[in-house]
Amino acid sequence: YAKILQQYSKDVDLVAKIYQKYSSEPPIQRDLPPVAGRIIWARQLYKRLQEPMNIFVANKTILQYPDAKKII
Repeated sequence: YAKILQQYSKDVDLVAKIYQKYSSEPPIQRDLPPVAGRIIWARQLYKRLQEPMNIFVANKTILQYPDAKKII
């Protein structure tokens, strides 16, 4: 579980960097209007972080690690 949390921490950092880099001009799919494309881009980043978080909350043993609370 500790390695999973470390990898999730790296993923959180990566998503934060991606957001900071592209927040003013996010990559948008070709056939989407600009506003809808930005919303979809932001939702994809959110979903990338939220799905593992739901698993962590469901599995209480992961939350018992000392680093878990800091990462979450």
